[in-house]
Amino acid sequence: MQIKNIVLGIAITFLAFLVIFTGIQTFYPSLNWEDFCGNVNSITPKLVDENTVCTQDAKQCPDGSYVGRDPKNNCEFLSCDYQIIQQREYEKCQNDYDTSNEKYSKNLFIVTLVLGIFLLLLGGKLFNLEAVGAGIMGGGVITLIYGAGSYWQYAGDWFRFAISIVGLVLVIYLAYWLNSHRGKLKKKR
Repeated sequence: MQIKNIVLGIAITFLAFLVIFTGIQTFYPSLNWEDFCGNVNSITPKLVDENTVCTQDAKQCPDGSYVGRDPKNNCEFLSCDYQIIQQREYEKCQNDYDTSNEKYSKNLFIVTLVLGIFLLLLGGKLFNLEAVGAGIMGGGVITLIYGAGSYWQYAGDWFRFAISIVGLVLVIYLAYWLNSHRGKLKKKR
């Protein structure tokens, strides 16, 4: 393979993945934490107006936590229950986000698995145009890695092990198949 074909193959690899990545983000955008939790992570309440300023001291609650002053209530200290309520709200929105993100990542894994295998097969079919075929196959491999990486944290050990074996076997089989067909093509010429 000539240098220009290597450079073209690398360029096609990254551009193929870029098309897949931006397509996924366009049609199946990733989740945004703020959509689930908004300003729940803020323990300090928002100011009612910019003219209300409270001292920056804190009161220690019986559980050891601290609360600040509430500008909406004449700068009185917030109730100690405020911390508990905020913590519960935060935990709920975080759990909702984590559950939705796990589902999103699983769906993303399935989509990228299909697209990655498609790119590998398409690249294999076009492999007689070495730079194009190798580049598209490279884009397929990166797409598979991207999809697996997005779901990896949620998958169990057995699933990760099984998908790794299946991926390795498929890539080895594809390499064997491509090289055996390439040898047949050279013999015909």
